[in-house]
Amino acid sequence: MKSKYVMAIISCIALLSSCVTYNNFYQIYKTNTSDSMSSNNEFITYEDDNCIISYDLWDRGGNIGFNFYNKSNENLYLIMDESFFILNGIAHDYYKGRSYSNSLSSGIITNQGLTASKSLAGQNSLNFTQTNRVSAEISQGISTAKGVSITTVEQKLICIPSKASKIIKEYSISETRIKNCDLLKYPTKKQVKTIFFSKEDSPIVFSNRLTYRKGTNDKLIKIENEFYVSEITNYPESEVFTSDYEKFCGEESLNKVQFFKIATPDRFYIDYINTPSKWKH
Repeated sequence: MKSKYVMAIISCIALLSSCVTYNNFYQIYKTNTSDSMSSNNEFITYEDDNCIISYDLWDRGGNIGFNFYNKSNENLYLIMDESFFILNGIAHDYYKGRSYSNSLSSGIITNQGLTASKSLAGQNSLNFTQTNRVSAEISQGISTAKGVSITTVEQKLICIPSKASKIIKEYSISETRIKNCDLLKYPTKKQVKTIFFSKEDSPIVFSNRLTYRKGTNDKLIKIENEFYVSEITNYPESEVFTSDYEKFCGEESLNKVQFFKIATPDRFYIDYINTPSKWKH
């Protein structure tokens, strides 16, 4: 009787857990920048006499990577061991002295002749179907491979040629959900609320502090592109996505696809699911 009672309890728990619906939620961060930067629907940009640096933060955890465009007529050299990602006052190196190895292999197949003493029918040593008469030569493939390892060493100086650009990507901004008494963890559409911050009380202040030089000039040019989180909002998935047909050159897709409603270059997000918890915030 006791074992039947225990089994009944387990069955009930399994039944209840199978009825739990897990929904996706998104914490959306909006950022502000210093006056030295401008923004449009595609990028946040910094520009000086030599370069244009472009950002699109929209990504899971935030993308602080950037496109460095050289608009001058000389090479520009980004000095990586004097460039840093700064998050809430903590500096993270762009140059780490790393080496990357990639292995390449090539194979050669040679034939070795054997003399059969009787008719052979069936699978040979390479699992190919084969039939040979007496004294026929049986051809076996013997494979030999040689590997080559190519090592790439991280560079302290990255050269950006004139009228060209390079993409530098290393860090995410933050992948930890911010808790606040004014933000419900799992809000309904009607419970969505936004909290606001100034630079002084923002929970996330971050920047790229970059150093470069122009051509053979020894003068170092230092810039800092600074951001801070100015708004945080928790959304249910239904308020983050919209469904529509993809359109291109006057054509339309057969099926609808999901698009982010609020994807802008000055925002980023983290996603999470509702799990059984006593916490509301």
